[in-house]
Amino acid sequence: MRNVYLLVKVGLLSAFGGEKKRKRRLMKATMLGSTALLGALLFMAVMAFYGWSLSMILDFAGVPWLLVSGGLALGLLMSLVTGVGKIPGVLFAAKDYEMLASLPVTEAQLFLSKLVLAYTFSMTGIGGVTLPFCVVYGVKYGAPFGFYLAVLAGVLIAPLLVCAVAGVIAMFISRVASRSRASNIVMLVLSLAFIVAVMFMSMTFSAMPDSDIAAAMVRYDAALSAFLPTRLFVSAALGNCFDLVWLLLLCGVPFGLFTALSARLFRKSNFAMGERRTRGNFKAERLERIGGMSVSRALFSRELKSYFSFYGYVLNTGVGALLMLIFTGMLVFGGKGMFGGDVDVQTAQSVVLPAFVLIMCYCVVLAPPTASGISIEGSRLWILRSLPVSAADIFKAKLKLQLLLNWPVCVICGVVAALFLGVDALTGAMAVLLPMAYTLFAGLVGLVSNLFLPMLNWKNPMVPVKRSGSVFLCMVIGLVALAAPTVIYAFAGVSFALFGVIVLAAMLLACALVWRWLRTKGAKKFYALT
Repeated sequence: MRNVYLLVKVGLLSAFGGEKKRKRRLMKATMLGSTALLGALLFMAVMAFYGWSLSMILDFAGVPWLLVSGGLALGLLMSLVTGVGKIPGVLFAAKDYEMLASLPVTEAQLFLSKLVLAYTFSMTGIGGVTLPFCVVYGVKYGAPFGFYLAVLAGVLIAPLLVCAVAGVIAMFISRVASRSRASNIVMLVLSLAFIVAVMFMSMTFSAMPDSDIAAAMVRYDAALSAFLPTRLFVSAALGNCFDLVWLLLLCGVPFGLFTALSARLFRKSNFAMGERRTRGNFKAERLERIGGMSVSRALFSRELKSYFSFYGYVLNTGVGALLMLIFTGMLVFGGKGMFGGDVDVQTAQSVVLPAFVLIMCYCVVLAPPTASGISIEGSRLWILRSLPVSAADIFKAKLKLQLLLNWPVCVICGVVAALFLGVDALTGAMAVLLPMAYTLFAGLVGLVSNLFLPMLNWKNPMVPVKRSGSVFLCMVIGLVALAAPTVIYAFAGVSFALFGVIVLAAMLLACALVWRWLRTKGAKKFYALT
């Protein structure tokens, strides 16, 4: 069991960017632990606040226990969506399989460690949502201590079912798509569908009268009561502890069957994926047909292939464009009633459209792909630096990706919002040009921050995408660049059109200065990276 424990520890450190060097181990572990703990607490606090707000509606509807069943159902759904994308890389296409297989451990120990990792990821996903909802229920309704024990037991049991279902789906996707672009598309569609569904439900509830929301909650309660895992979970939490046994059987039997199946495919799948990955990397690292296309086009083509080959990269950096489309849909389909009735032209130009533009700009500065565009190269960075191209050409290729993801969406959303609100031409132009300017600024700042805070020695590509210092620094700079003009506009007393022109000129000047630095000092820093 010690070998299994060590393998799980290595897997968790790899997943969260652990550092092997002894000198940095303590500092790295402290920083990562503190960041992860703070992030988890903030997320659970948000869930608890949402659960407390929801409890008032549930009281009105007469179904307060829906907090418990709904929390588990939402946790199961989130864990299922993320598990479909996570489990293949853990069980069936582990990038560290060859290295771990060479260690003095048995195949069974290696498989068991990977299975524990898959279970741990599922459990954290479920617990992060379910526990805050259940704590809110327990505190508000004075639940006994046994309630919390039953909830904790249920949260430990439920991931078994998620692992089994997500594992079978992931196995099917991997089998059919063979880890090609198609599998990434399927995973991306599932994740985006979940985000859109949550946003749509929130928008629907915000536009419904209290009586309609209460009726909807009663229907949800009936649906979740018919779903056996949530029914058993609620029953056990409310005092019937024997139902925990039935819940364990319901989740444990499919998990046992999945374990038996995946154990048979574990070695074969990882060897096959390793061979396929080797062949794929060899082909991917060449600028194919470079003689038939320009350097700029070849670099950008390589950037696109690399970007869309990694599901997590697309999901984390492309969510801004999706959110812009969702908010635009909320504006159009929610109607002007979202603002308390009909909105006159003056209010639309001075308040509603500026707020909409602020939201759009916020979306584009959240997570530009350039903030991790250099780090994502990892050990392959030497290939880029050895090509007969300038650093500026490489920067342009990565910057074009940021613009391609967001500029078309900025144009569509800005034009739709301007036409819907009926503003004048100059004000409408600001709804398009300002988000485009912030998109360019965020892309350039992302490159700069990544040059100063690179993360090249990763094993899990999600580390530089989600947990690197460059991503955080880029987001902070983008938010400051967005907050400063917002505060000034609130007290300036000028028209949004005039203020927008001033901000646009300032942003373009900032972009020019940042680009000049990238072409000179930034290029030297790029070639000095190790």
